[in-house]
This record gives sequence, structure tokens and C-alpha cells, in this order.
Amino acid sequence: MSLPKYRARRDTGESAIVDSLTAIGWDCVRLSSGELPDLLCRHRGSGELALLEVESGHYKRRRTKGQLDMLRDWGVPIVRTFDEAVAALGSKIA
Repeated sequence: MSLPKYRARRDTGESAIVDSLTAIGWDCVRLSSGELPDLLCRHRGSGELALLEVESGHYKRRRTKGQLDMLRDWGVPIVRTFDEAVAALGSKIA
């Protein structure tokens, strides 16, 4: 098995969203497979799992048919901001 010669391109707002979700009790793993969503998130208290697709306004990548099918079939929300991520996760900020 060989290692990729380049790093996966990440959306510009992804780091800020991950940092903010971490601050309110979510652990996030960045996924880097072509047909998987960007983030797998787990709530530290309840153990709830969620997938999120992050899209920035500056960079719109073309999605493969496989990724579009997964986003649709699994009901993965596409988020652009921390507020959209929180709404998609159903989290309440006290």
C-alpha cells in the first residue's frame, strides 16, 4: 500500500467548525475518503454519532455520483457555518 502524494483538500471553514463543536462537547474525526462526508462527530455525553458535510462559500468541489448518493441516502446535512452544524446536530448551547 502506498501513501497518497498529496493531502486531501479541506474546506476553509472546517477547522473553525471542528474547534467550535469540540468546545461544546463534540469530538470530530476528519474523514478523507472520496465518497464519505467530511466529518464524523460524536457527542461526548450521549455518544450520539452524526455525519456532516462541510462546504465553504469560497470553494465548491464537484461531488462524485457516489458521494451525492451517500449524502442523499444517509441524509447527511451540508453545513457552512458553526450555527448550521449545531442546528444539524440538534445541539442546544446554554
